[in-house]
Amino acid sequence: MTRLLDRMEQRSRETREGYGPHRPLHGYLGAMAAYAGSCLALLGVGRVAGSRLPDRIELADLSLIAVATQRCPGCWPRTR
Repeated sequence: MTRLLDRMEQRSRETREGYGPHRPLHGYLGAMAAYAGSCLALLGVGRVAGSRLPDRIELADLSLIAVATQRCPGCWPRTR
């Protein structure tokens, strides 16, 4: 068991060291925590207001979600 924990600690240390000043790990974690907090707050507001999710998603709504999340490589100019 200790070998497994040692390997996990070593792997965690290597990952943490891999993030340098060019990839701020704390900033990423802060952004994820803010997103999770806002989702939980929105969920709480919905519960208090008594709102419920629909039983099923309509085809038009599903199509809109699919189009809105699709990557469009030619839509954005390259910045390099």
